[in-house]
Amino acid sequence: SMRTLHELGVSKKRIASGNYEERAIIHEKDEVGELAEDFNAMAVAVESHITELTETAERQRVFIGGVTHEFKTPLTTMMLHADLLQNAYLTDEETKTSLTHIEQQCKWLERLTQKLLKLICLKEQIDPREESVPLLLNRVLESTAQTLEQRGVTLVLECTLETLVMDMDLMQSALINLVDNASKASAAGQRIFLRAYDDILEVEDHGCGIPDDEVARITDPFYMVDKSRSKQKGGSGLGLALVKEIVTAHEANLTIESVLGSGTMIRIILPVTKR
Repeated sequence: SMRTLHELGVSKKRIASGNYEERAIIHEKDEVGELAEDFNAMAVAVESHITELTETAERQRVFIGGVTHEFKTPLTTMMLHADLLQNAYLTDEETKTSLTHIEQQCKWLERLTQKLLKLICLKEQIDPREESVPLLLNRVLESTAQTLEQRGVTLVLECTLETLVMDMDLMQSALINLVDNASKASAAGQRIFLRAYDDILEVEDHGCGIPDDEVARITDPFYMVDKSRSKQKGGSGLGLALVKEIVTAHEANLTIESVLGSGTMIRIILPVTKR
């Protein structure tokens, strides 16, 4: 019993210093043994609580980083139109178009922030509906046009689908991230393909590719394949982690095929029942 009490004291100190998986060894089935059992039950509860807090903190970190990351694309579009409104002589129709673009981007960003909060921090389920796929692809084209033009890369749309059951805002975000990543990996003059067919949304580039040993890790939060290149081009390593969250929420699969030096193909494969 004295031995058990001594070990309890040692275990208590280890738990206090952060070793939450620590457990007391039970030598006897007496009162001290029961105390050790209670101690172990408490240690299980503490470890479980700490794990939950750690997961919550990590999800909040992903959300905050993710929202900051998502602000970039609509802000670029809004700044472009604000600049046009200030510095160019526009017709009434062109002025109205620019103001409409700014309003649409503001509303999309507001909806997206709310949805990412529910999805990542609150772990709520999404509410997918039957939506137009050509509209989705055109929104992605509009949202990425300015960035792709600056990088000298062209986005080609190929669509044989009318509708998919999805959350339009979240899927738009996922595809913008995939197209943005593809454009960072591409050289000026290259083309990126955004395709919709069967139950698949697909982004293909002919850029620098991803090393085999890194493909499995690129959906980890804050992971970047080429840190120097990504930082240079404004990357945070969060895009694919968000894509993964959105794809999982749609009960879909994310597949990544890449050949170093010749390009990457990423597919979001939606379940057939979601059509």
